[in-house]
Amino acid sequence: MNLVEFARLAWRSRLLAFTLSERELRVRYKQALLGMAWAFAAPLGYVLVFTVFFDRTAKIETFGRPYPVFAYAAIIPWGFFAQALSRCSTAIVDNLVLLNKVSCPRETFVFSGIATAVVDMLVSAVAFPIVVLSFGEHFYAATFLLIPVILLQVAIAAALALFLSSILMYVRDVRHLLPLVTQLLMFATPVVWGQAAIRQRLSEPVFDLYVALNPMATVCESYRRALVYGQAPDWSLLGISSASTALFLAFAYWVFKRLEPGFADVA
Repeated sequence: MNLVEFARLAWRSRLLAFTLSERELRVRYKQALLGMAWAFAAPLGYVLVFTVFFDRTAKIETFGRPYPVFAYAAIIPWGFFAQALSRCSTAIVDNLVLLNKVSCPRETFVFSGIATAVVDMLVSAVAFPIVVLSFGEHFYAATFLLIPVILLQVAIAAALALFLSSILMYVRDVRHLLPLVTQLLMFATPVVWGQAAIRQRLSEPVFDLYVALNPMATVCESYRRALVYGQAPDWSLLGISSASTALFLAFAYWVFKRLEPGFADVA
């Protein structure tokens, strides 16, 4: 299975994926008093906690920008990543009732979880302009340069989701381990602090390896460069992250298709 076939499959199953995503969003927010406002309540909570406990104690370098704006820019893509992993890793297990009743590509359940995470990310981004204006900051045209970065972050989420959802069908312990791993990954990614703090402690080859192994580092820093500083993403680092993501996506899809025939047996 190659990435071209993967892209074609994703396009063919888009309508079913969107239908499943709409159902999940309706169920989740139907009886919530604040509705989809909860999608940006969590990022604002993170910003508050980071500002109180990290910015004031660690004196994080923001290069003249207010720390809440600095942090929120990276929390937007990281929130998407964390939500996508949480929902998509259990996408197959949570749809066992449909697994043997509906004839559709099993990847569709994973795609629907990613689509739901994208909607939540867009809602959470609504509060960012409010934070920016509250601190007297500016908006930048470089924001439009984030389009390839968004595609990269979706590819990263898809790769990990396909891999974890297939493994979790056979090893259910992954479900309990994933929240801890996600939290640890956040501190290994420039969310609380900037990428410069990591880069200055590593040699160039080691830093490139770090970027290849943790492509979300490039995604978060690209958001910060565009939204906070008005700068274009670092295209060389984006290239490294894109190459490693493409390789892992191909591997993850291969693992998914190899394990897929046994899903019905362990369901």
